[in-house]
Amino acid sequence: MFKRIDLPHRKANIKMYDQPQQIKRSFYYWKSYDFEWQGEHEKFLNQLNVDKLYVKFFEVEPSASFKAIPIDKTTLNLNGKSKMEIVPTVYVQNQAFKYYSRENVAELAENIWFLVHKRLESNFNKTLVREIQIDCDWTKTTKEVYFELLRQIKMKSQLDVSATLRLYPYKYPEIMGVPPVDRVMLMCYNLTNPVKSKSINSVLDVEEFGKYVTEKSSYTIPMDYVFPIFEYKLLYRQGDFQGMIYSDDIQIDQVAEPVSKLWYEVQQDTVIDRIWFRKGDWIKWERVEEYEIRKVMDLVEDKMKFDSLTTISFFHLDERIMNKTYYENLDYLYKYMAPSPSY
Repeated sequence: MFKRIDLPHRKANIKMYDQPQQIKRSFYYWKSYDFEWQGEHEKFLNQLNVDKLYVKFFEVEPSASFKAIPIDKTTLNLNGKSKMEIVPTVYVQNQAFKYYSRENVAELAENIWFLVHKRLESNFNKTLVREIQIDCDWTKTTKEVYFELLRQIKMKSQLDVSATLRLYPYKYPEIMGVPPVDRVMLMCYNLTNPVKSKSINSVLDVEEFGKYVTEKSSYTIPMDYVFPIFEYKLLYRQGDFQGMIYSDDIQIDQVAEPVSKLWYEVQQDTVIDRIWFRKGDWIKWERVEEYEIRKVMDLVEDKMKFDSLTTISFFHLDERIMNKTYYENLDYLYKYMAPSPSY
């Protein structure tokens, strides 16, 4: 059986500090397809002293027949393969709440916890589990049902419950409410729509981020932070969005030339991974530079308050990221937010 840790009751008044006191290193794992946990993955995380992994167990989408159904279940199996703490993470599509009210959402909480527990028993045997995280882009109209879902999951799981927090509900808690959880994970990425925002890097734009953290935070729940190390490639033809591109970087470099920081122009007709590229097509290639993450971290340290232990995470663990990102660079970023004299 997975190891569930009974934690002491969290005090209402948690001492907060102007600077991070202690940093816990973590990563997100967000894949749904077949994946074999290799020694390289363990080595990569061990070199970074990462001992906490947020794993997307499944997503919940609305269903006319069943109210809500799980999709994109993880196939990750870590039985005896890792000693890291695992945080089961469930993404709940906001549209699923149209089938629920505060009075009957306990049914959804029961189904979520049943499937999470089943997956823990089968794929994460003897793994340390302290926390479950719910990821949802809730709205003003769904917040009451969503918050009741969080309360019910807390009651049924007897674990600490955390929730992801986008920048809009962070800045406007009087409109969006404050989720009834033990901690929130501030998502420091995906600030704009990647298709509509043609002049902005939607993954991470420092100026855009700064618009949401203009004053010292008065958020009432302890906060952790996740930063992006992923990228988007979007194909446009005659100004119209055609779809996402998942081709290897080298293949794109061979057929497209940069025309600005974000944009590349295709120089020849070709086919890559069954995608037709025509001469004159444009590719929006959204990547995040290390210095941009540091600038956002500077804003976080300047504007946020911290409790005694803050989790810093990166999104997400991926073979391509492991192959193109030196662990020394990520180690430097972890240390960048570490309290003195560690850095």
